[in-house]
Amino acid sequence: HILILRTLKIVSRILFACLSVLFTSGLLAQDAYQVIQPVEAVMKAKQYKDGSNEKQIFASLAVNNIKNIHQVSIYIKGDLLVSVKRDKEGHLFSYVKMLHSVISGEVYFRNFLIDTILFPKAFEGYLFIYKRHELISKIPVEMLLTGGVLDLESIEYKFSGFDQITAEIQISRFFLSDSQLQEYMDLANAVNTYYSYNEALRLLLERLDKDRLNRGMSSASTFIAWHEINRIKSYLNEHMLKETLNLEEKDPANLLEKEEKLLRLERRAATLFIKELQKGKRGKLSDREIYCRAYVDLSVKYIELAKNYPPNMSAAFNELVHIFPIEQDLNRMSNAASFYDLFRITGVPPTTQRIYNYFVDEAKSQLDEERYLNALALIRNAKEIECFFESIVSSREEEEVYVNSLDGLLSSFLQVSVMAYKARNFKMAKRYYHNAQQIYEEHVALLGSEEKIKYTFRNFVEKQVELAGLLLDDDSYEEAITLLDDAKSIVDQHSFTQDHLNFSSNYKRGYTGLYETLVDSVAYYLEQEKKENGLSALLYSAEFEQTHSEYLERDERITSYAFILYDKFYQQGLSKLNGKYPEQAIKYLLEAKKINELFLQQRNTGIDSLVSVAAVPLIEERIRKAEFEVWANRLENAKILKQEALSLQSKYQLMENAEICQAISSLDQKIEQRACVALQYKTDNICRIVRNRIAAGKINEAEQKLSDMDSLLNEYSWCAVDTTELSGLREAYRNLFDYVNRWNALTEDMSTVSFNESLSRYTSLSNDYREYKLERYVQNPPPLNVMIDNKGNVKLIEEAVKYYTENRDYMQAFEFLELFRKKGADEKTTKSYQKIIGAGLCAGRTDKKTYISNLTHDNAYYKTLR
Repeated sequence: HILILRTLKIVSRILFACLSVLFTSGLLAQDAYQVIQPVEAVMKAKQYKDGSNEKQIFASLAVNNIKNIHQVSIYIKGDLLVSVKRDKEGHLFSYVKMLHSVISGEVYFRNFLIDTILFPKAFEGYLFIYKRHELISKIPVEMLLTGGVLDLESIEYKFSGFDQITAEIQISRFFLSDSQLQEYMDLANAVNTYYSYNEALRLLLERLDKDRLNRGMSSASTFIAWHEINRIKSYLNEHMLKETLNLEEKDPANLLEKEEKLLRLERRAATLFIKELQKGKRGKLSDREIYCRAYVDLSVKYIELAKNYPPNMSAAFNELVHIFPIEQDLNRMSNAASFYDLFRITGVPPTTQRIYNYFVDEAKSQLDEERYLNALALIRNAKEIECFFESIVSSREEEEVYVNSLDGLLSSFLQVSVMAYKARNFKMAKRYYHNAQQIYEEHVALLGSEEKIKYTFRNFVEKQVELAGLLLDDDSYEEAITLLDDAKSIVDQHSFTQDHLNFSSNYKRGYTGLYETLVDSVAYYLEQEKKENGLSALLYSAEFEQTHSEYLERDERITSYAFILYDKFYQQGLSKLNGKYPEQAIKYLLEAKKINELFLQQRNTGIDSLVSVAAVPLIEERIRKAEFEVWANRLENAKILKQEALSLQSKYQLMENAEICQAISSLDQKIEQRACVALQYKTDNICRIVRNRIAAGKINEAEQKLSDMDSLLNEYSWCAVDTTELSGLREAYRNLFDYVNRWNALTEDMSTVSFNESLSRYTSLSNDYREYKLERYVQNPPPLNVMIDNKGNVKLIEEAVKYYTENRDYMQAFEFLELFRKKGADEKTTKSYQKIIGAGLCAGRTDKKTYISNLTHDNAYYKTLR
């Protein structure tokens, strides 16, 4: 089945390519050219510069896959769509896009597949265009594989039509984006972390297989075993390798299996830790000493282990030097300290103080060996303990080790950076400088006092300026200015002495170099006949000169370049104007005007007049389109187009142009006439709609339609519309509309008005219903008690009971009393009403008992009434 599917896929691609070629050589032959070109290419390190995204990835793959960098290759196969067309305005362009593609070669990082990350985002090469198999143009191309457009205006003079035209792309090399490099680095770090922690776990598990956790261990051994197991587990959990690397699907080193063993060991160690604390006796002084020493030695052990592995395997060991990965680790140290410090001995430091002291001592040893990173890691542990335990007495030695370690580390990094630049190894120089800058940013806030900062970074700023000078000598102006900015920021922030650092002269060198490069780029683009790029460079150089005027003066070449570009855009604008391309003509002429205003200040150039001439057909085009929309009865579209015409008229100072004013006036008349015709039709249609709505019982909707029509007629008051039928309808249904509106109002007001008012309005509505014979349109109004039941409140019901009782309408009073009961009225509240209503209902009757019993259904609520 797989073979059949693959065969069908290949056949479908061949058919697609053949059909595309047939299609493009046939139907598109007259106005476009299109072909699907197969691509087979290879990416190799030698194609790229040092420091490029591609070179960095190739170097990383070589190191981690244990290969020579020149052995690393990535192969790309695919189909490339290449087309040459004209747009609606006749502008010649090419469109290129990768349709199908596969990637192979060095697509694994160690044992993990990374092909999706490595597929290139862009390419560079050449577009070759042939006429009858003779090359007429070779154009440099830089384009995204997802699709890109190439302007072919520069070869317009060579291009006479699409007859017998062919084109092909020759790819020189592919490119990987910054985001791909970052994604690759993130994944590479995750993979290296995976193997590093796998190794750390392997070593721990092998040791614990020999030295098993048991109750016979000393308290110090029990506590340290838990700390180490928990530290590895906690840091490993932070990396979320199971999710990042999808280890459930592929786990080449069986890390998950080792994690399971680690979890079982942690549970065992935690049980032993708790039981040790619960023994009810304090720890031995000898065990305490062992615990304090072993806790620090745990970090030292991982420092030493890191030295035994290459950098891509040392991440876990470097991380495991640090204490307190989670709060539980801190709490367990506190538990152990309490266990050992149950009884304080005069002159003997508590447990946490001894651990602090040992960390400082070990950091000092690392500093003496000029292992600055290790010294800082151990001092960081000491500071962590100092931060969390208030009883810690910090030492002067800790501060000295910290400050000197920082100074040594920064100085060594920058010294390497300086030496690397002198050796022309720019990649290494940049990397070490950035490391130094990162360390500065991480620690400057921790130092606290200005004296410590000045002492710690005394050499850092000078090395920064020295490095900036080397960059200036190497014409790396942007990088040099960045370094100067970094150094100047530190100097200004902390009030360093800066007279000897020569910031001003260095800045002048840097900005002058950048400015001259920008001006040179204008000349380059002029030579390459790329006037748009030349203009961009010219404008940017002028902006750059103004922004940094403290250090710069205008280059003498600017004026001559500006005049050349002015002439090019001016002539191009004239050409487009004569060629009936007014929109492009305006674009080029306005660019010429901008150049003149910014750089030349010539008078009476006539550009404004030419722009006005070019704008006339654009405005006329908008008016013609608006007239068509009027004819098609799309008046809103017509008004939008008219507004565009007015905007262009104002923008290009054609408000006094008689022909345009006349055309817009004529358009207004047509819009008005068409609007009046449409309004008459709408009026007649509304009459039909109103009748239909009334017949369907949708009275409110019918009245709203009439109201909306009135508003529309007022809006177009100049239109002579026959509204006889409309007025007749409004008059014929006036009483109906009034009745419905009053009925709706009564329904809404029922919960807020008094019963007397409700009764009065209800009676009036009932009379109107009968008088105007409204039963043809709306249903007979429900009884008042039903309305009150649905819309009224308890207060209104009680008022109704009172009203009918006082007016001796006892049956109505009883109906509302029954409603009052159903709404939850207390029997005691109604006793007085029940007496009067009962007496009234039974007056003159001989079967009083039977009558009342049937009326009340012997409900106990009506005991008083009975």
